[in-house]
Amino acid sequence: MIEQEILARLSKRREKIKNLCEIPISDVFYLSFISTYEGIEITPDIDILGYEQSLIENSLLNSTCTSVWLIGRTGQGDEWFIDKESNCVLFLITIRENTLVTIALLI
Repeated sequence: MIEQEILARLSKRREKIKNLCEIPISDVFYLSFISTYEGIEITPDIDILGYEQSLIENSLLNSTCTSVWLIGRTGQGDEWFIDKESNCVLFLITIRENTLVTIALLI
């Protein structure tokens, strides 16, 4: 029920994307979201990528990493991914202390 309440508040695309062959994810909920709704800024600091932005960002990402699909990010450099094989959501935390950058991938 909560899922439906959240989805009711999102902006729908003018036309639903029918051909999702460029999205290498099999998660039904994600495919439904990306084909039906616009990307959304959840807070001023958290963005969930829409279809077009997702294709752009992942074309850049896939030149170095092909096992995950970028779905969102924060203003501090943290990012959310979906693992292409397991459909698990992964969260990449970037911690900046002075000039040292630590990256942790949480599953």
